[in-house]
Amino acid sequence: MLLDPLGETITSAKLESPIAPRAIEQLISELSTPRAGSRPIVEQLLRLCLLLLLRMQHDEGRYPEWMLGSASSNLLEQVILKLIDMPEGDFSIDELSRMAGMSRSSFLRIFTETLGQSPGEFVRDLRLKQAARLLATTQRPIERVATAVGYESRSHFSKLFKSRYGVDPTEYRRNAQ
Repeated sequence: MLLDPLGETITSAKLESPIAPRAIEQLISELSTPRAGSRPIVEQLLRLCLLLLLRMQHDEGRYPEWMLGSASSNLLEQVILKLIDMPEGDFSIDELSRMAGMSRSSFLRIFTETLGQSPGEFVRDLRLKQAARLLATTQRPIERVATAVGYESRSHFSKLFKSRYGVDPTEYRRNAQ
């Protein structure tokens, strides 16, 4: 699933809120079987999960309270949603930090503290999850799958894919069918 990296981060964070498990279940449901209105529901559920993560970070002393309702957290949320919408995009850290309205170092620190992984790791996981879904559900050539998820080189894509899934894309597709 495209959002597994975020779901794993949220789940591994063991959020104290009783709302979190239900929000995550609904998020997975909306993404698994999209229906009318799924997009705004998914966006709101992602906002809720992100705010719960930020609150947890604040409670652990790693996120300043003023950011919990600030424009900065809203802008970070927009960056995360942009990455989820366009994992194949070629966004630089400088561009992402500008979109978040933060300095490069603040953006990297806050993003990593909030999601438990760097922006590059987050995007890589999104891309590989999307590639796995495409390999399992389409007959697109491997090169086209690689390009569709943002990799220009099939060999680089195959290397990353194999390190994540333990098999190359061709074998993954064969096993998925």
